[in-house]
Amino acid sequence: MSETNFNTSDVLPHSDALYRVSIRKAAEIAISERPVFGANVTLFPPSLKETNFVAQPSCLLGWLDHNRLDHLVIKPTSLLPGESVDIEALRTRFFFAEDGSLRTTQPLNIHLLASTAQDIHIHGWMLFSPSDSG
Repeated sequence: MSETNFNTSDVLPHSDALYRVSIRKAAEIAISERPVFGANVTLFPPSLKETNFVAQPSCLLGWLDHNRLDHLVIKPTSLLPGESVDIEALRTRFFFAEDGSLRTTQPLNIHLLASTAQDIHIHGWMLFSPSDSG
């Protein structure tokens, strides 16, 4: 399977995004074609090229250190007052980290919020929703 399964013809408007993904502020982020020693999260450059795309199942987004999915903070884009969310359940529902690789579990419509390490820490990484295409 190709590691760059992106379809840029499917655009995700902000209003359709159900979830927001940020990376823990304390995590060191690198951007590289392969895992970077010392980085907690290494993002795969092809996954940062397009602002809107559909990530197919098992799409490689990057690599994670031994803390794996704990670096990701996933929250619904809207919550009702008093409503809580199980972040761990959201992480494992949409992403997995096998052998350190960060991949999607299902097709996701992704809208990038930022593509540099500094901007990702400031603005968050992406908005996404499950996709009907697959």
